[in-house]
Amino acid sequence: MAGTKVDLAAVARGYEAAGVGAAPHSAGPRLLVFISLAMPEGSLRRLAADAPRVGAVLVLRGLEGGSMIKTAARIGQLGGAGKVSIQIDPKAFLRFAIEQVPTMILARDVAATSPCQERGCAAPEGFVAVAGDVTLAHALDHVARSAPRFAREARRLRAGLEP
Repeated sequence: MAGTKVDLAAVARGYEAAGVGAAPHSAGPRLLVFISLAMPEGSLRRLAADAPRVGAVLVLRGLEGGSMIKTAARIGQLGGAGKVSIQIDPKAFLRFAIEQVPTMILARDVAATSPCQERGCAAPEGFVAVAGDVTLAHALDHVARSAPRFAREARRLRAGLEP
C-alpha cells in the first residue's frame, strides 16, 4: 500500500453524511448494509456503488488491521471513498444480532439509533432484515413483497437504483 494516498477529509465527510455522532437526518427508515472488508471484492464494489444511490450506510464491525488509514485505503480501492457513507459500529452488529454479512437492515429511526447494546435488543417491529450476497435492488424488492409495514419505503428506495 506504499504510495497510496488517503483523503481523510473525505472519510470524515462520509461519517458526517452517515450521521455518526449526530441526530438522524430524517424521520424515515434508514437502510444499513452490514459488511466486512473480507467479503468478495465484486460484492463490496457493487454495494459501494449502489449504497449512495439509495442513501444507504455501509456498516463495519471494526477497522481493517486496527487502522483507520488502512480501512480508508481499502474503501478507496472499492471506489467508495468520498461517495459512500461508512460507519464503524460494532454495537450495531449486536443491536441487530448480525450473524452474516452482507445483511441489509431497513430500520425505523428508533431501531437504527437505539442506544441498546445487547445482542438482538432492537425491537423486531422496528426493522426488517435481508441476509445474503444479493444486490440492494433484490433485497429491497424482497422487502417490498414480504414486509408490508416497510413496503412503501422499500419501493421508494428501490426507485433510486433505476437507470
